[in-house]
Amino acid sequence: MDDNLKENFDEEISTEEEVNETELENAEEYEDEVEEAETPEDEEPIEEPDEVEPIIEEEPKNEIEQQAKEIAKESTSKVKKFFNFILVLLIFVWLCLLVTDFLRVKDEKQPIFCLKEVTKKYDDGEVYICTGILYKVYKYDRDSISAREFGPFFIKERTEAVKTK
Repeated sequence: MDDNLKENFDEEISTEEEVNETELENAEEYEDEVEEAETPEDEEPIEEPDEVEPIIEEEPKNEIEQQAKEIAKESTSKVKKFFNFILVLLIFVWLCLLVTDFLRVKDEKQPIFCLKEVTKKYDDGEVYICTGILYKVYKYDRDSISAREFGPFFIKERTEAVKTK
């Protein structure tokens, strides 16, 4: 009975080997068909290198990947353009506010665009302080100082008159 099992087992092995060989042949035929379909007759097939070198930016393999990369670049550039436009717009609006308040202070009028207004009282008078966006306006109405100042947000209040020669 052992001999009978061995013969059946050997037959199964040869059968499996035959099946594997048939599958391998079919796969090779399929690959040949696919290569023929992908490669036009006018062009030579592209040879792939044996060793793969690292690539910093991979070239698109087909038209769909190329289109996807172009769309990604376009959307990125649109986002950058949008944020640049918003930034330029904000700077322009700020400059308009700054110039408006500067011209009003120059004409001895009160500034319009104050975020914070403070009036400090002293023994000899008072000081009006207007804090705008990145600038300050001081109006001194004191016995020791009578002036208006327009400057950046970090300027300090004067406590004494500045002597000029």
